[in-house]
Amino acid sequence: MRLQPAGKPAAPLVVRGVAALLAVIAVLNVVRAAVHVVTIYGDESWRASSRLVSAVLNGFTVLFSVFVLVLALCLWRGQMWAWITSITLCAVALPWGAIMLLPQLIGGDFPRIGLAILAPALLMLLALTVPGSARGFFKQRPAAVPTAHYQPGPWPAAPGDGNHRPYQSP
Repeated sequence: MRLQPAGKPAAPLVVRGVAALLAVIAVLNVVRAAVHVVTIYGDESWRASSRLVSAVLNGFTVLFSVFVLVLALCLWRGQMWAWITSITLCAVALPWGAIMLLPQLIGGDFPRIGLAILAPALLMLLALTVPGSARGFFKQRPAAVPTAHYQPGPWPAAPGDGNHRPYQSP
């Protein structure tokens, strides 16, 4: 399977690294959600309604992770919407990671949760915006698509002309 579309140069190493990191994060998130659902259904101390709510919320997490997998593939392929969406998601994750740092720092613990969110988001944001190779890759125009020859002419055209479209009643 070829990841690059025809006519598009290979993605720079920076873009491939960010796409791979996004894919790894998405897969780990799916695994985390699956383990959590299996754990709560095996624990008898949870009420049935709490189990259902947790399973539904983890379902949304899995759906978002599938979106991130598609985003990673489209980022690898050089689609502009994926680049813009990735930058936006990283920018949203930065304040969230910074907020997650505060409770652990105030409590005197090592801020592992906040760093787990903040560090990859900052790394991906910088990798997608700073190197010129990454920016240049997404700003390239795709190869021209061959089209059928169409000769513009007077409308309506005479019968026998290639542009003639007789009126058809509805």
